[in-house]
Amino acid sequence: VDTNLRTPLDCKLLREARCRKPVIFAASSNENSRYIHEKAEKLRTLGAQVIFVDLFNGRVCLRSVLRKVGEMKEIESVMIEGGASILTAMLKPNLVDLVSNIIVTIAPTFIGGLNSIQELMPAQTDASGKVVPVKWNVQHMCQLGGDVVMCLSKGRE
Repeated sequence: VDTNLRTPLDCKLLREARCRKPVIFAASSNENSRYIHEKAEKLRTLGAQVIFVDLFNGRVCLRSVLRKVGEMKEIESVMIEGGASILTAMLKPNLVDLVSNIIVTIAPTFIGGLNSIQELMPAQTDASGKVVPVKWNVQHMCQLGGDVVMCLSKGRE
């Protein structure tokens, strides 16, 4: 997910032959920009797929991204790498129904302070409108260097 196509042309995913080439989702509102159009063509020349999708609240619409990914027969799983903003967005009620398992790596550093993870596990509402937290079951947890890696699956409701 790269709203404004800021992916560097010299990143390893594009330059190293052993790497699978990325699928990059960008904002369709930028599609007619000369810079964005030229950058998309350069990325495609290097092997990336660039797909334009709608915006939602000023960012690439993640629901549109997941729909497009669901149409791609060669993709069986999705890795979304980023910080608290994109992780929080994926776990919000409008998207959490599309998530079955998550693997979270936590570095013991909060960039932006504790406010940066304030809504990390937002609640959902049941049919009556009552707030019900999303429950996740820890399947596996380990320390990797100074980080903690957790494999979680959605709990039964």
